[in-house]
Order: sequence, then C-alpha cells, then structure tokens
Amino acid sequence: METALDAVIIMDAQGRVAEWNERAVAMFGWSRAQALGRPMADLIIPERYREQHRRGLKRYLATGKGKILGRRLELSGLRRSGEEFPVELSIAPFEEDGHVYFVGCVRDITARAAMQAAMKESNVQFRILVNAVKEYAIYLLDSEGRITTWNSGAEQIKGYRAKEIIGKNFSRFFTEDDRKAGLPLRILRDATVAGKSQGEGWRVRKDGSRFWASTVIQRIDDEYGKLIGFAKVTRDVTERREAEQLLERARERLLQAQKMEAIGQLTGGVAHDFNNLLMVITGNLGLIQKNLETPGPAADANMRRQVANAMRGAKRGATLTERLLAFSRRQALKPVPLDANKFITSEVEFLQRSLGETVEVAAIGAGGLWQIEVDANQLEAALLNLAVNARDAMANGGKLTIEASNAFLDHE
Repeated sequence: METALDAVIIMDAQGRVAEWNERAVAMFGWSRAQALGRPMADLIIPERYREQHRRGLKRYLATGKGKILGRRLELSGLRRSGEEFPVELSIAPFEEDGHVYFVGCVRDITARAAMQAAMKESNVQFRILVNAVKEYAIYLLDSEGRITTWNSGAEQIKGYRAKEIIGKNFSRFFTEDDRKAGLPLRILRDATVAGKSQGEGWRVRKDGSRFWASTVIQRIDDEYGKLIGFAKVTRDVTERREAEQLLERARERLLQAQKMEAIGQLTGGVAHDFNNLLMVITGNLGLIQKNLETPGPAADANMRRQVANAMRGAKRGATLTERLLAFSRRQALKPVPLDANKFITSEVEFLQRSLGETVEVAAIGAGGLWQIEVDANQLEAALLNLAVNARDAMANGGKLTIEASNAFLDHE
C-alpha cells in the first residue's frame, strides 16, 4: 500500500476509513491519523454525492450487489481544502474475520482530464474549421474504406447528407467502369503502402451526374504505427479541366492558322519557282521543236543541251513538290547524314520567298561543324515554322539570321 502510486483506501461496512496510505495523504490532504475511523464520504466525496454513496453501501450489504463494484469510474473527488478534482476509482469488496470491507484505488486524473478537455475543444474547433470549408470534400475513412466523417464541403460537392453516407464505402463515388476495374481498392492499397495517393478522374454525385475530381488520400496510423484509416480530400476541378481543354483547342486552332498562313506564303513562293521552271522547260522544248525541223549535227548538239536543261528544270520541280508534301502532311522519316552549313545556305532563297520582302534572311556557318543525321524535309519544315514565328515577331520587318554551330549538352 505504501509504495502504490494510487491512493489506496480501505473502508469498513459502516463506511468508516480502516486504512489510508501515503498517496491518499498526499492526494486528499488528510493525515492517516486524521482519516482512520472517520466516515470516508465526509473526507473525499463532494457533499452532493454522499447520500447516493450511503444508499449504495446499504444496498450492497442487503443484497450483495453493487453497481459500481468491479468497474473503473471517473467522478469527482474532494480535497481537505474543499477543492474538487477528477479521479478514476475502482472498488472491490473482501471479507476478513467475518467482516466486510471495501478497498478503493483512487487515481488523480486532473492532468488527463485537462488534456481530454483540450483535445475535445480542439476537435470541436477542427470540426468547425473543416465544416467551414465549402470548396473541398474532407472526410475520414476506416481501414476498409467506409466513411466515418463528412463535412459540408463533401455534402455540397457530392450531394449526400452526413446521415445518408456515413458507414457507406467510398467506392460509390466512382464510375461503374472504375469500380469494375478495382480502382477504389487500388487507391487504398497505394495509400497504405506509400502513405499517400493522389490523382484526378471522373467521380459520381448522388444524382448520378459526373464531375472531374482532384483527390488526395492520406494514411492514418495509431501511436503504434498500425493503420486505422485514411483522410481524404476531394476537389471539383471540372471547370478548370474544361478551361484547360478550351485553351488547348484554341492553341491547336492558332497553330493550324499559323501553319495555313505559312503554307500560303510557301505556295506563293513555290508558284513563282514553278512558273520560272515551266518557262525553262517550255522554252527548251520549243527550241528542241525548232531544231527538229532543221536536222543536222549542230541541231543534235543543241537538242542534247536543251533536253539536259529541261530535265534539270523538271528535277527542280520534283524537289519543290517534295517540300510541299513534307510540309502539308506527316511522312515517314528518312534520316541521312547532312552538312548543316550547306543546308542552311541552300535554304536562304527558299525562306526568303516564303517570308516576303520585308524580312532579310541570312545564313552563317561554322568551321569544324559536325555532320547531323536528320530527315532533310522535316528539318526544312521545322526551320520554316521557326522562320514564320520570327517574321511574326518583327511586325515592321527586319533581319533573320540562321546560324549553325556545335553544342555540348550535359545531363541537365
């Protein structure tokens, strides 16, 4: 008794103190000599509970039954100073030499009660804070995915009132296809293993309508590291997703418009080239026709030269056609070793016609330039896109310089 950390008090059948240890002295303020033989109720029980104590003692002595025996109870104790404080009490009866006694173990739980009160207040404030959040559905799940709490934001986003949804599995918020694919279970498993799972996807409201949700689910452990549930936060981002899709479609339309404009510029320049080439071809064919009317060695030599000129013009036309096809649609890549110095120099005339007279195009090569492996038509299309962007950035015209040089790239 003297080494016990709790107050140990023994009471006889008349309700008098029969034993009183040192912890009881420290807790209640009465010395052992002052306490022995006095009614226990007068020493440690607040006055408003004393009559109830006496009736309980009388009932036990008459029937052998007591409501508070063998249980842990939390109630109020009374110090000698008159101060009341919270205690935890357990009482057990025993007999000695034919007499009935009761041993009570009393623990001062003032600190614990204060902590519980603070936690309760904190929980109340937390619930008020969580319920004030309307833009997010914030709720808790048990380890099996059943809903245990529900805030006003969840009611607003998902359409369920707390009494309708608490106790139900959170999988009902998923589409039928996602449930069949086992997505809810997979999300819980990921959160269990990694501690957190987050993502976006379609979810279903009470009325059956769908919304695009951004979700985070966090694992919750007890003090021993054992999984006890999950905290889940959901936000309706349908409007954001629709805005992003509209922006992407607008960007695609803008790119298409820019491409069409570039094609317009390109075809204008190509049409001019084709006209020049056709003049070369038709002019040489006309000369060949005249030489056929006056055959002879001189005419034959002239015709061979004129046929060669016409063939060069035709090949130049085929090259222009390839450029048009490469720019207007996707083709299989045909990478070949390429000298970038020669390439950009040969592109100057082509780009100049495509961009118009307000932009001056120049090319600068570099000594010791490495060869590159690339599809020439695709590189030309990419270069044309860059050139068109550069032209658009110079509303009043200017100079566009294309330069080739070696570059060293590290891992970053």
